[in-house]
Amino acid sequence: GQIEAVTGREATIAGPVRFALLPRPAFSAHDVRVASIDGAASRDLVAAPRAHLPVSLPRLLTGKMRVTRVVLSDP
Repeated sequence: GQIEAVTGREATIAGPVRFALLPRPAFSAHDVRVASIDGAASRDLVAAPRAHLPVSLPRLLTGKMRVTRVVLSDP
């Protein structure tokens, strides 16, 4: 995916992904991980129980969705 293209690291979402329209359109993903470099002390560069990804409704409706911000909880 795009995370892997930007970071060069494997990204996984092991939990559910949900969409909410209100109060603002956003996706939420659970158990999000981005792999660390080979040989690092930790296998994950980022590990968060939840990620919140707000999206623009007009762009979503036209099929041109772009995520410009990701909010991680308890990274």
